[in-house]
Amino acid sequence: MLHLKLPYDCVHEICLQLDSDIQSLYSCMLIDRNWCRAAIRFLWKHPFGNETHVAPEKSLRNVLDIYLCFLTNEQKLRLDRHLSHSIFTSDQFNQVLLFPYPQFLKAISTSGVIRSVQIWLGHRKLRSGYWEINVQTLWEELAQILISQPHCIHEFSSNHLFYIKHHPFNLFKFNLENDFNSSLRTLRKLYFHGKYPKSELLRHVGDVSTQLELLYVEFLSSQDDCESLGFLIRKQNKLQRFLLSDVANDYGVYHFLRGLDLSITNTLNNTISEVAFQNVNFKNSSLLSLLNYFPYIKSFAVIFCRNLNLKSDFSDPHDLQICKRLRILKIIHTLVNTRDMNILLKQAGEELLEFKLHGWTTRRIPTILQSVTMYSPNLRTLAFPLHSNFCGVNKMLRGRTQLQRLTLCRDVYRTTALYSAVNVDSYLISFGASLPKGIKRIDVDCYWKFRQSTLKKFFEVSPKSLECLTFGNSVEMRREGINVLLDIENKSQVI
Repeated sequence: MLHLKLPYDCVHEICLQLDSDIQSLYSCMLIDRNWCRAAIRFLWKHPFGNETHVAPEKSLRNVLDIYLCFLTNEQKLRLDRHLSHSIFTSDQFNQVLLFPYPQFLKAISTSGVIRSVQIWLGHRKLRSGYWEINVQTLWEELAQILISQPHCIHEFSSNHLFYIKHHPFNLFKFNLENDFNSSLRTLRKLYFHGKYPKSELLRHVGDVSTQLELLYVEFLSSQDDCESLGFLIRKQNKLQRFLLSDVANDYGVYHFLRGLDLSITNTLNNTISEVAFQNVNFKNSSLLSLLNYFPYIKSFAVIFCRNLNLKSDFSDPHDLQICKRLRILKIIHTLVNTRDMNILLKQAGEELLEFKLHGWTTRRIPTILQSVTMYSPNLRTLAFPLHSNFCGVNKMLRGRTQLQRLTLCRDVYRTTALYSAVNVDSYLISFGASLPKGIKRIDVDCYWKFRQSTLKKFFEVSPKSLECLTFGNSVEMRREGINVLLDIENKSQVI
């Protein structure tokens, strides 16, 4: 049987499609040398784990055994003296390996690296003595391998910093002090998790990496942390997605915007397309004032945020030039000035494709729905709280010809909506008749009460495009409605 040998470019493309399938990549390695050379690059992209993958303990220990073979002779002697063991001068760490494994590295997880060092020292029974200092020393030597290789790091995740007497080891500062031609300069994705001071780290990142595309930061506790974050964003040339979570400091947002300081540069205006804030204390900052720093974003979300200013700062909104490209808007359990919300919907206009509004009182919804009716004809996904007033909803739905998914959630500020069922029997049929012809899914997260006969008529008048309907909190539907659903025709799927 003839063996067809594919060109390396084809083999590489096949392995690229199997990027997350570890078992298949291992199988590819066994075909021949050409396949092995291509597959090994993907298997060693993130040996210490990344945002979506946690490396197992045995794997981390074996990975470190291989990485430590790439230490220089000077580093090996220094570590042997420090650990008082002749480990690194043994044959195990002086062998010639088949591949330059560190050059394949694309993602660094500090927690994964430190965990591998701890596991390795424990396996070698080097837990005695100055345990933390041993971990710190080995981590520093290993860091030189990680950032000094001629390769490109695309993702960096800092779950925590390793502390020795409250002095963190800062990989970016280490890079600057040693003047490496660092692979960190090519970073595209950067994640900061955990509770620790981040001000110095954020500023050093800004000095090293200026090509970030995604930035996720959580737990900023001090004003310096927030201002340093603004400094970091100001330094970026290609940043597209920015997510900030858990800022409890009263003046954190003020110092973050101060760090941005658009009077110095406005390059970020043309790049950032997605912004999200979660569990952030805005300390009386207004929504429009905040968005003024990101005028060309396509996706904006505020989730469980507090203390947004409920008084609009803009007396004349006609001159605003923000959010003209906004396609996705999510306001989740965050109180926003109604006038600012209406202005924002008007600014987005026909560009808006997804609008989610959770955790609002239904008393403020009619005004919002009027703006949706006037300015957002192309919505495909819509979510808002609804109690029992269907009049404005039906009017709004008739003009949403592009709508595909509708979610009706509870009014969290109305006690009756949370704990007692609302009789919607007289509204359900007209609601079904008002649904746009292209609707595919409806999720009702409310306590609704209705008769089985009414539900059957609802399905008769609703569009045939409806594929999925959920009543997440309707006890009557779950207990008695199943027999009705079995009789419904022209519906491909009903849940």
